[in-house]
Amino acid sequence: MYMSKYICRSIIKQIGSRGIHLTPIFQSEYDKLYTRPVARWTALDMIKEKFGLYRYNRARMQDSSVYMYLSISDDLPVLNFFKYCELPDTYFSWYLVTQLHVWMIMTQCSAAGSDGKYINQELVKRLWEDAHERMKKLGRFDVKTQNEVMKDLHGVFIASLFGYDEGLLSDDKVLAAALWRHYFSFSDVDPLILEMMVSYVRTQLKHISGLSSDYLLSRGRIVWKPFDPLIRKEDLPKLKVVQS
Repeated sequence: MYMSKYICRSIIKQIGSRGIHLTPIFQSEYDKLYTRPVARWTALDMIKEKFGLYRYNRARMQDSSVYMYLSISDDLPVLNFFKYCELPDTYFSWYLVTQLHVWMIMTQCSAAGSDGKYINQELVKRLWEDAHERMKKLGRFDVKTQNEVMKDLHGVFIASLFGYDEGLLSDDKVLAAALWRHYFSFSDVDPLILEMMVSYVRTQLKHISGLSSDYLLSRGRIVWKPFDPLIRKEDLPKLKVVQS
């Protein structure tokens, strides 16, 4: 029986994660990265850039995309995002947190020419591999339903890219609107939590922009600024007293 996108979206929002978000799909071995020197630009690299050729071989960039994704899947405190953003503990919430951080990495890689475009494609592949693997681990749906869910997630991803990009290039009000639509899914979110996430995204984007393209392409690992979070709801009354 055909499953509409509306029904599919309803399903992915209700799937309980059952701790799947706590289980890394890959084994992190970051120490191996630091045996690689960070490449430097040469005259040959400039010629390659001019003609749209890759500076790095594809195998190396694929490795870097894995380490980029590990920086998200293994290093992010997903439960903190659920707690402080008041997100339900579901597969879809895990996906929204992951998707946001994939986009933040993509913004910096996009400035790296042909190599950046290729590694962005590889990073998105890692996202779909992980999302599909976690979906299978839930063990609730047949292959056809899984494919429908993945198709719907792809639509969510494309829409979020446009929204987040607009927020990146605009002011905080536009970014807040994008987060409300694509991260909080139009929910009745506390404005203070929305403000917290705007500050968090701006902080991470500024941090990532300080990483060189050579570092990202040759090593891939990103050490995120901590999600403490920047604003704790339980501290808000104290902050109000101080401000008064």
